[in-house]
Amino acid sequence: MSDGPKTAKKKPTCIVPDCSEPVKTRGLCARCYAAAAAKVKAGDITWEKLIELQLARPSQRETGAKDAFNEALAKALQGNSAQPDGSQEKAPEKEEKTTKAQEPKAPVLPWKAG
Repeated sequence: MSDGPKTAKKKPTCIVPDCSEPVKTRGLCARCYAAAAAKVKAGDITWEKLIELQLARPSQRETGAKDAFNEALAKALQGNSAQPDGSQEKAPEKEEKTTKAQEPKAPVLPWKAG
């Protein structure tokens, strides 16, 4: 019972014509992204115009691509006292200060033993 030959999943490549490097962000490889970001920073063009020209994709932050994860996280945390930032609902207990004598000592390594 063979399922046929396994094929490697093809990684997405840069959307710039004649560039076949792997995508880093906004549909661009690292080199094309750096060039685009430099043009945007210099004020020569905007990300919106690059998207309109199909030379970049919208940022995931702008598209809400992480919303699905945030919703799943919120659902998973329902009924759990942990908050999304990892804190607990109840007020944290006051930590006792430790003195130098109470702090654990670092192990003595054989090659550093005096």
